[in-house]
Amino acid sequence: MKKIFKFGPALACAFGLLSWSYLWAGNIALVYENEQAVRDGHSITGTVTAEGVLIPAQVALKSASTLMVAAVKEPLRKGVIVRLDNTLDMALIKLGDFVSNPELQKAHEARSNAILAFLPEASSVKSTTPAAIPVVSEPFIIKINGQSVGTEPIWLIQKRREVALNLDVVNTSTTPAWNIEVNMRSNPPVSFWKKGDQKGLNAVPQKDLTYSQQFLFHPLSPGESVTVPIEHSFIKTDAATLFVDVKTKADSLSKQIPVKFE
Repeated sequence: MKKIFKFGPALACAFGLLSWSYLWAGNIALVYENEQAVRDGHSITGTVTAEGVLIPAQVALKSASTLMVAAVKEPLRKGVIVRLDNTLDMALIKLGDFVSNPELQKAHEARSNAILAFLPEASSVKSTTPAAIPVVSEPFIIKINGQSVGTEPIWLIQKRREVALNLDVVNTSTTPAWNIEVNMRSNPPVSFWKKGDQKGLNAVPQKDLTYSQQFLFHPLSPGESVTVPIEHSFIKTDAATLFVDVKTKADSLSKQIPVKFE
């Protein structure tokens, strides 16, 4: 009996099993390693997903601060690494700021036109609207227990009026950071403590938590994250708003995060 294998769009794109017209219908992006690659017309193909564009991890590591990405016929933007896995050899990138250099935009347009001219169904493909590639407009992504924060409340499990959580800060800017500072407070107030620190007479949970980390040998590069394990105590309500401020030398971000306790 013959085995029948089914391929999803991303896997099929990787193996070249889909037509160019299908790919252009919102499933590929042109990714350039640096400015010279744009000028030379040397791009690699990234697969567009709901979360961003997938490219090989090695390409992302090699060109973390110089990546540029765009769909065919769309304006060229800077690429921002938001996740990377060396084992899978995959990196997820999103769109950053527009590239202001008109020479590079013109070179990307020429590359786009060349690809459209190569397509066997170019006339019909040109009218197809590409899928939107997610855009990063902030220098950091904040996560609580692995969940990206937004307008919806984050649910936290409390025990004896205490909660333990992991606060993740992902560097989505194009600038590596050698130092990062995270401040957290709450309304209504609760007491914060960095999990693992030794408590004592002069070291007790505070209403305002400040965490600072200096990177000595390797900066917090685009796409990399830092995790702060935090304990909340003296919780007296079922819901609260966390105020989180993140600062580096080049960037800053303030977030109000609704949370509920169960």
